[in-house]
Amino acid sequence: MSLTPKQIRELVVEYLRVLYPKSGDVEITYLVKDTTTDSWKVNVRFKRDMADFFTFIAMLAMDSQGDITQFKEGWHWT
Repeated sequence: MSLTPKQIRELVVEYLRVLYPKSGDVEITYLVKDTTTDSWKVNVRFKRDMADFFTFIAMLAMDSQGDITQFKEGWHWT
């Protein structure tokens, strides 16, 4: 199964809503497919709560099936 960027964004938003039910303003700032492991590396900027002024960053790793295999808030892929 090959994921499209749109599907990845939907999965990331869904994952963040599980962690932070009031999250919003999700922006993917980095998206690269790692061909050696057949996974995706994603950096995201988001608000934990729509009423928040501050945004947060996180890095995610996602396998080719769309499962999140790694999540680190405050970190980013370079």
